[in-house]
Amino acid sequence: MTKFISIRIWKHGYDEQVIINIDDVARVSEGTNTLTLKTPFEDGSFDRTVSSEAIDKLRKILNIETIDV
Repeated sequence: MTKFISIRIWKHGYDEQVIINIDDVARVSEGTNTLTLKTPFEDGSFDRTVSSEAIDKLRKILNIETIDV
């Protein structure tokens, strides 16, 4: 079954609450706190800034583990 999450995103100083499909997440970039989706937003871009808390929640939902090399 498809899983959706509600998340607050930022772009050019504007923020909005959006609902995204977990399967649409292409990349989660820590440090820059950037969420990249496979499907573009209405302006044609794929990236949005999210909070550190959102990154932590996404790590848990997506089962992301840190591997030290």
